[in-house]
Amino acid sequence: MPVKKWSFSDISKFGDFWLKENDRLITLNFALGKKAVFEGQNICELFTPEKFLIKITPLNPSAKRPKNISLLNYDGTIPEKLNKEIDFLQKSGFKVIVSIGSKKEIEIGSNCGQIAFSNSKVLYN
Repeated sequence: MPVKKWSFSDISKFGDFWLKENDRLITLNFALGKKAVFEGQNICELFTPEKFLIKITPLNPSAKRPKNISLLNYDGTIPEKLNKEIDFLQKSGFKVIVSIGSKKEIEIGSNCGQIAFSNSKVLYN
């Protein structure tokens, strides 16, 4: 997206400021493409499992993005390299959620508004 993004360091500092005692953990959500570099060590250097949890999701296909660019497949398979990083994070104390939506959502296009309305006659002003 063409907006200024925070660095991991900025997000970590914000978490220190934001999270209060007895709050739920802050979720770091990673939607990973096939070319994404995802290394648990980088996360461990700036984030703590006492404040953050890790969620990994597939990239949803959209009207302009094909189905095959996501690192995670909707059939539930996790590539070996990613599985090793997940294992590393879990052994480092992080709760890791691998959130793979329903294959049926992809088939009917309900996971992405762009897909859902791509064949529709709905007009936006």
